Amino acid sequence: MFQKKLRSAGLLVFLSFGFLSTVPGFALQSIDTSSGLDQTFTAGYSQRSFAESFHKDFDAPLALEEAWDQWRFYKGINVSGAYDSNIFAAKTNEKDDEFFTYTPTVGVSRKGGQAYFETYYDLSYVDYIENEKLSRFNHSLTSTGGYQWTKLKLDVVNNFRPDTAYAVGERTELRSAEGSRVVTYADNGQARLSYELSPKTSFAYTQAWSIYYFPTGPNTRGVHTLSSQTYTFSPSVSYKLTPKISLNGQYSYATADFYKGGRFDSGSHAFGGGISGRVAPKTNLSFNAGYRFRNYDDASLTDEEDFEMQVAASHRLTSKLLLTAWYSRDLGENFDTVQSAVTNEIKDFVGLNLTWNITPHLALDSQGSVGFTDRPDASPDVENEYYETSVALNWSPKENFAVALGYKFFDKESNLDEFEYKDHKVVTSLKWMF
Repeated sequence: MFQKKLRSAGLLVFLSFGFLSTVPGFALQSIDTSSGLDQTFTAGYSQRSFAESFHKDFDAPLALEEAWDQWRFYKGINVSGAYDSNIFAAKTNEKDDEFFTYTPTVGVSRKGGQAYFETYYDLSYVDYIENEKLSRFNHSLTSTGGYQWTKLKLDVVNNFRPDTAYAVGERTELRSAEGSRVVTYADNGQARLSYELSPKTSFAYTQAWSIYYFPTGPNTRGVHTLSSQTYTFSPSVSYKLTPKISLNGQYSYATADFYKGGRFDSGSHAFGGGISGRVAPKTNLSFNAGYRFRNYDDASLTDEEDFEMQVAASHRLTSKLLLTAWYSRDLGENFDTVQSAVTNEIKDFVGLNLTWNITPHLALDSQGSVGFTDRPDASPDVENEYYETSVALNWSPKENFAVALGYKFFDKESNLDEFEYKDHKVVTSLKWMF
């Protein structure tokens, strides 16, 4: 054990100081991707992802790169070392650990005048130092493709994660005596068909899917029964108010089906619209608001409804400083498998993202957010507060090589003491594509 800890310390120093490098936007993402577990179920994950995507896309090019008519093959390696002060997200008897993640990547892509396709496979091994029984392999296969006709365009993206560990996060119904993580076969993706009616008006139809299968063996039988599949059908319309500002409207219907937790099956309708674009030479704005109705198949469960909203504004303070402020409100749900009940959960999150491009190859990313969730129908009422901050240094001397060094702090407070915990993470990550 001592030799393994000594090896881990040496590799952490090697990654932190031997290759102190970064790509703008790479390190903040690497804190989650190098944490040993998929973070999809953690508090504020989808809200932060929305904000980081908007922040990162401030200077995104409007056109795709030139086409190539031959296959391109990619190989790469991502090696990360991390320290987690509370790997089981516990209020008492906290357990810390160091672990390393080794992720070789292979991929292939091709792009022609009208079509494109690419697929990447990541095989990662997470090696825990103290809690060796948590060490495991994870898998990820991501594929994208599309075809462009004169006015019609089809885009498809899919991510398949077989036999992969996820942090339970805020899906407390998945937590068991065995720990705060589950193993799942997950598949998430969407297909989008868009049609340009005129230079200013376009229509689109999007069909999305999300499947989580929790096999018995690595999970308890109770967790297994909560395997689910969700399908979303969404038509939308967009109108260019000006060359840089667009209005949009959208309707979506989502159906959620559980394997043996059929009591929680539901369908939801959501209506919304908004505005997005560059409202000033140095400012981007996105505003979307709507209303969601959720109806449960079981008549004994209470249907839910509330308004939802996403707002983000990015402003370039100087040629090297970019600031994004954002707010998100969502209608979620919380499952009580003991009482076979479900309660609505209102989620409000607000945050800031800041990027300082120190040099063309060196950048400092930071973000902070505060979240509030409330389950007014629960007995007793459950109110949670989330405080998160992270900072990461990124350096990339070449397009295919990057190293990141980051720190993240997370604090959950609740009116129910047993739900509270704090966590510190330090991550170093090296990524090389060749």
